[in-house]
Amino acid sequence: MKEAPRPNDEQSIFVICITLLLVHLTIAAMLQGPWCIDDAYISFRYARNLGRGLGLVWNPGELVDGYTNFGWVIFLTPFEVLGLDTPLLARVINGGFAIAIVLVTMRFASKHFGAGAATVPGFLLALDGALGRWGQDGLETPAFTLLLLLSCLATLRAWEDERSHCRIPLLFGLLTLLRPDGCIFFLVAIVFGVVTGRQSPRQALAWCGSFLLVVLPWAGWRWLYYGYPLPNTFYAKVGLSGAVAERGLRYVATAALQRLPALMLIAVALWRSPGRAGVSFFLCLCAAQVAYVVVVGGDWMGFGRFILPILPFLYLLAATPFPRISPSPLRYVAMAGAGIAVVLNFMLSSTWGELRSVAREHEYLSSRASVAEWLDQMADPDDSILLGEIGQVGYITDRVVYDIFGLVDEHIAHLDVQTLGLGKPGHEKRDLRYSLSLRPNWVVLPPKGMVAPGYEEVLVPAELPVALPAYRRLLRLRQ
Repeated sequence: MKEAPRPNDEQSIFVICITLLLVHLTIAAMLQGPWCIDDAYISFRYARNLGRGLGLVWNPGELVDGYTNFGWVIFLTPFEVLGLDTPLLARVINGGFAIAIVLVTMRFASKHFGAGAATVPGFLLALDGALGRWGQDGLETPAFTLLLLLSCLATLRAWEDERSHCRIPLLFGLLTLLRPDGCIFFLVAIVFGVVTGRQSPRQALAWCGSFLLVVLPWAGWRWLYYGYPLPNTFYAKVGLSGAVAERGLRYVATAALQRLPALMLIAVALWRSPGRAGVSFFLCLCAAQVAYVVVVGGDWMGFGRFILPILPFLYLLAATPFPRISPSPLRYVAMAGAGIAVVLNFMLSSTWGELRSVAREHEYLSSRASVAEWLDQMADPDDSILLGEIGQVGYITDRVVYDIFGLVDEHIAHLDVQTLGLGKPGHEKRDLRYSLSLRPNWVVLPPKGMVAPGYEEVLVPAELPVALPAYRRLLRLRQ
């Protein structure tokens, strides 16, 4: 049998994977431009208002939670207090989280699956379109993915050592504060541990108690503060219907097709080594996330954001230590197959997937930014603005902003829409008569042909760099 890779060889693999990831992140950042995805600016604005002492609100005085990432908003608030460039810092920090995700995954594979086993999951992660895109954006996804990875790997270690490790439910509690669906993974860990006998019911109850000590005060506060048990965005986007589930299935199917080479590699790896450490646990985590995505109906921002949290576990399943296969034609065939799978996975998930999506989104981001900067100069300080994509415009103009689709509006979010699940997620509920009754001074991107009583049409100057013509037409309330 050929000697296993030496430590220096493994260090070289780590360096190569991180270098590829940095190149990947850089390409995605260049395609996207100097802006974050629109939804990220919603979190930035909540952080800004909190830093000003206005509370966790979108518009001053309106208690509506249009965010689902409490922990991320709190994390960003000091940057707003200090007057720093929060969008840029969020992107840079997420790049650091992306690097940590790859390093932690590779280290676990090397330690538990043998020398050289980190190669395949390291390359798959570094070149996956989901990590390449969201690792340079401003949402909480990389932070959530890293904290989930650390929590679940710590759980495995606790089961192996047969210790209580009470800090683990605290990690899951922080994960849930970062994004509420973190509680799903804690539930999976508890049920899996008890069912498989890795954890006694008494230990499970102790973990649940520690978890609730973190989560219940926050859950109780937000219910009292906002008036609803779930975030307003949940009511605006999600509904229990066949159409929503069908849309979620399409989302999962597309994400799977973009990673078909990796899934085939994983199938071979599981066939060869079905009993490796954590395999069943990782599969349960992946299944839980897939079920959650189906129930909530997927997402409009590409096909990687909801899949990224489980990618480290998914790619760890492919961590068969190919370099340890004895010298034979089979060894070279296995390594060549793994290399081809990595390249094809990159092309499907990134080149033809997320990077193409980022390039399309660039036009929307640049157009909204130009219109927002123009409005910031033209609108009076007390003017209000109505539009559908509220993030960038709300953060840049720093004025009262009303949302056509109800992310920050309780009335619209709680509407009963029979066609929910047939349109773009988060863009299906609206009540224009109600929205116009708020008498916004400006309407950005009004529906084609819309002429509202009391409003006049305004065109954005042609010399402004507005990539999409639809953004040049606004409505302004007559004085």
